[in-house]
Amino acid sequence: LHTSTAHSHSKLDLYQLKQMLSQRDWLVLEGKYILGYSQEELSEMIGVSSDSIRMILHRARNHARDILLRDTVNGGEQIG
Repeated sequence: LHTSTAHSHSKLDLYQLKQMLSQRDWLVLEGKYILGYSQEELSEMIGVSSDSIRMILHRARNHARDILLRDTVNGGEQIG
């Protein structure tokens, strides 16, 4: 992912990805992969079971992947 503040037409940046995901999906992905929380910690913070966190992570990763693949196929044009 492109994370610099300069806008790039060829890569989707984290801010754009955040805007395209649901708030819950973004919070769980951010908590797990950026902030380093465990599934159990996320479960306690959000108030759902650890199994639910695992499912949310699975679906959120798939959704993020689909967004990124569409961006690659579209040559980085604005999508969504």
